Amino acid sequence: MASASDSLKSPGTSLISITETYPWVSTLSPTTFGYPLPTEGFPAVLSFRGVTVTLENNSIWKQFCECGTEMILTKQGRRMFPYCRYRLSGLEPDRMYNLVLSIVPSSLYKYRWSTSKWEASGPAEHQAQGLIRAFPHHHSPCRGSEWMSCLVSFYKLKLTNFFQDQEGHMILHSMHRYIPRLHIIPVLDGEAPTADKPVVVGPESITFTFPQTEFMAVTTYQNFRITQLKINHNPFAKGFREDGNNPRLNRILPLALKAESQTEVLKAAEPREQYTNKAEIIYTPARFRAPEPRAFKPQRLGDHHLREMVQMAMERCKKLISYLIEKFNHCKPIKKVSSQIFRFNCK
Repeated sequence: MASASDSLKSPGTSLISITETYPWVSTLSPTTFGYPLPTEGFPAVLSFRGVTVTLENNSIWKQFCECGTEMILTKQGRRMFPYCRYRLSGLEPDRMYNLVLSIVPSSLYKYRWSTSKWEASGPAEHQAQGLIRAFPHHHSPCRGSEWMSCLVSFYKLKLTNFFQDQEGHMILHSMHRYIPRLHIIPVLDGEAPTADKPVVVGPESITFTFPQTEFMAVTTYQNFRITQLKINHNPFAKGFREDGNNPRLNRILPLALKAESQTEVLKAAEPREQYTNKAEIIYTPARFRAPEPRAFKPQRLGDHHLREMVQMAMERCKKLISYLIEKFNHCKPIKKVSSQIFRFNCK
């Protein structure tokens, strides 16, 4: 049994006590992370006790998983992409439920990126057991009929590597593998979760885990194919677009493109998600294209440009002085000065 408590400052985050050593162990061995998935064993729909959960954006998760999904960690917190988006059915329409997403270790190892693949580099750093953070859905609790009438998305969840974080983000270790888990927790009649009365993950609770959502936590993207997928499908991936100025991407681009030219072209992902909130539609990125090699000659301001600029300035001065001379015919010093100015010739 595990329990959750809203003991942090952020009202959108709980702590879940995990009693088993590793709640979920990856079906992929340490040497197969990032390789094509088997045709069976990674379904988009899971059912248990009459409740069915569908990973709504399964096709894009599958594309990322075949390359070895990577998620960025920052001190301020970074949102996941792809994020977890589900469709539920089979819940009791009038019963209240809390939906909670936890992210737990999926491997006993720490990893490193070696040229073109991930390799285990030692034992994992995370603790064997204790409190880990979980992220309740911002609409929790709701009736079963309400959960089933719409898509359930955890796009607000953020990942961080700052272990003193008090903003309610998920705290993870870099270069470690993790897996999201969806907890469907019935709410007892007449009770609501509070800091003094925490949510209880008891026998009636159900947990769903989709293996294709496993990812590697990193501080910078290691696999160029993941960077390319993020550019193609993430409307918020501003830092790596073709018009961006990313030194690391510019440095690895030629080598990565050369290696990718010998492999199969990535399939197009599912159509871009239809946001219900128009304010969230910020930018639709252009498909990534490698810049064609061409000679680049930097332009500088030549002498002929300077002459043109000086001549234009002199013409304006001439008109101004002519106006002043016409306005004040009695002012001879101005005429004298003007005659001296117009003797200047730009050579």
